[in-house]
Amino acid sequence: MMDLRALGSVDGMLESISVVQLAEALLDKLQKQAASLSMDLIVELTKIVTHSLTVIRGAHNSLASVNKLPLDVFSIILQLVSNPLYSLADYRTWDVYELPPWLSPYVEPYSIIDLTHVCRHWRNVALDLPSLWANVADSSCDKPVLRTLIDRSRMALLNVFMENYPLPFVTRLMTSDGHRVRSVWWEGHCNEHALQLFNFPAPAIESLVLMEFGKLKDTPIVPVLLFHGNAPRIRQLFLQRLSWLPSNEFSSLTQLHLASYSGPGLSSAVLTLLGRTPNLRDLILSHLRDLSVQPESRVIPLMHLRTFLYRENSVGVAPIFQHLTLGVETALKIYYLQPSEVAVPCGLSPLPVAQSITKIAILQWTNSQWMDMSSVLAVGPQSGVDIGMFEPQSQQMVDAMFELVRDELPCVQVRELWIMEIRCALSSRHADLATMLRCMPNLEKMVVLEENLTQIVHALLWSNQLPDPSSPRKPMTLHIIIHRVDDDLETFMFHIPQLIGLGITHLTIGLLRGRTCLRLKHRPGLFEEFGFQSVVYVHHQELPIMDMPTACTTSQHLHWLSWEKIWRDLDSEL
Repeated sequence: MMDLRALGSVDGMLESISVVQLAEALLDKLQKQAASLSMDLIVELTKIVTHSLTVIRGAHNSLASVNKLPLDVFSIILQLVSNPLYSLADYRTWDVYELPPWLSPYVEPYSIIDLTHVCRHWRNVALDLPSLWANVADSSCDKPVLRTLIDRSRMALLNVFMENYPLPFVTRLMTSDGHRVRSVWWEGHCNEHALQLFNFPAPAIESLVLMEFGKLKDTPIVPVLLFHGNAPRIRQLFLQRLSWLPSNEFSSLTQLHLASYSGPGLSSAVLTLLGRTPNLRDLILSHLRDLSVQPESRVIPLMHLRTFLYRENSVGVAPIFQHLTLGVETALKIYYLQPSEVAVPCGLSPLPVAQSITKIAILQWTNSQWMDMSSVLAVGPQSGVDIGMFEPQSQQMVDAMFELVRDELPCVQVRELWIMEIRCALSSRHADLATMLRCMPNLEKMVVLEENLTQIVHALLWSNQLPDPSSPRKPMTLHIIIHRVDDDLETFMFHIPQLIGLGITHLTIGLLRGRTCLRLKHRPGLFEEFGFQSVVYVHHQELPIMDMPTACTTSQHLHWLSWEKIWRDLDSEL
C-alpha cells in the first residue's frame, strides 16, 4: 500500500478529487467483499486503507487556499465563522424594540465545535484560540460540553447566555469565575433570581441584558445594587419588565435601554438612574407606564448623549425631558402609538435640539411591519427631532401632532418645509396646516409631492385669511416633485396660476426618474407664462432628501436607523 505522505509536491495528483474518490471506493469495495476474506485480513486492510484515506484528505486539505493563509489571519477568520444568537435579519423581522439595540456577543458553541471536525489543521488552530470557546450557555449544552468549553477557554473573558431559570452549573460558574464574565444575556425569569445570581464582583463585565418573560407587575420600582457595586467596565445595559432598577454608579455606561416597565414612581426612578450615568451616549425608553408621576425639581445633565429614542410610553415625555440638560448634538426620536401619549407641553422647547431648528419635513410611509407611519422631522445644523405616530388617520392623533409642533417647536425660525405624503394624512387638514404655515413667516422654500399641491394651495389660502401675522411672509420657492404620468393634469395645472398670488415667486419642477407628463412635454415654456421670476427643471433619479446633520443620518445602534431610510421607504412606494 502506498504511503501518500511521500507524494511531496505532486500537487496535480492531490488537487484532483479522483484520488480521494478512489480510496473511498476501495474501502467501500473492501467492506462489501468482507464475507470472502478472513477477519484478520479485513482488519488489517481496513486499517491500511483508512490511514491512507486520512493522509490523502489531509494532503488535499493542505492545498486549499484558506489553509495557506498565515495563522494569525486564519485565526481571525475562524472567529467570524459562527452562529450569532440573533442576526440583523431577526432585528428587521421582529419587534426590534423588544430586543437590545446591539447584537449579542454570545455565539452558539456547536457552530464552533463543527470547526474542529473539518480537518486536523482547523482543529489545532481552533483549540489554540481560547476566546473561541468562551461562550457558555445553560440550555443548549449538556454538562460535559460546558466543562469542555470552560477548559478550552482557559482565562479568556466569558460570554454567558441563559434561558428560564439559572442552572446550578451557571450559578457555580458565576461564583468561581465571576471575574471572567464579559457579557450576560438572560432571557427568562430574571426579575428575582438576578439579585441572587449577580451577587459577586464583576470587574470585567461590559454588557448585561435581562429580559424578563413573566407578567408585567404594576409595583413600586425598588433600587438594587448589582455586582457588589463593582462593575467598572460595563458599557451596555438592557433591562426589560423588571420590578427594580440598579443603584450602581455607572460612570462607564454608554448605552442604556429600559423596556416594558410599569409601576408608581417609575419616572422618578428612571431619573435617579440617569443621574448615575454621566457619560451615557445612547438612551432608549420604550413601553414605560407610570400613573403616579410626582413633580420634581432636579435637573440631570447628559451632555454626552447623542441619541434619545422614546417610544410608546404612557408616562409622557414631559416628566423626563423637563429634567434633562442635553448637548447641542443630541438627536431625539419620539414615536407615539395612541393620542393620549402625546403630552403638550412635552418639554421639548427648552432643549437645544428644538431651539436650533430651521427645517421641517412632514412624511408618510409604510414601515417594515406594513403599518402606516407619519413623522415630523425637524432639524437644525447639528441635530434634530423625529416625532412619529403609528395611526396617521386618527383625528385625535393628528390634532395632537399639530399642537405639539406649534407649541413645542420654534416655527418662526423655519426656513424650509417638506411635505411628502402619498395619502395626505396631515397635509389634508387645511386649517391645521394653515395655522402652522402662519407661524412660519420666514419660510423660504417648500418641497412637495404633486399630490400634496392641492392641500398646500388650500392651506396657503386659509393662511392668508387668518388675522395679520406679526411679520409679512417672505417670497418663497416651491419645488414640486412629479412622479405620476398624465394623472389629473387639469387639477395640477389649475393650481399653478394660484401660486403667484400666494407668495410663490420661484418654481422648481422635479421630474422623478425621468417621468414626464406627455402633455407637459409638448408644451415648452408652459410654466414660464404664469409670471414666475424663475422656473427650473430638475431630473431626480431618486426621491430627493432634505439635508440633515450627521447625528440624524448616521446609525449609532440597531434601533437608530438613518432618517434617510424614511425617504427611501417612501420612494419605494412612488
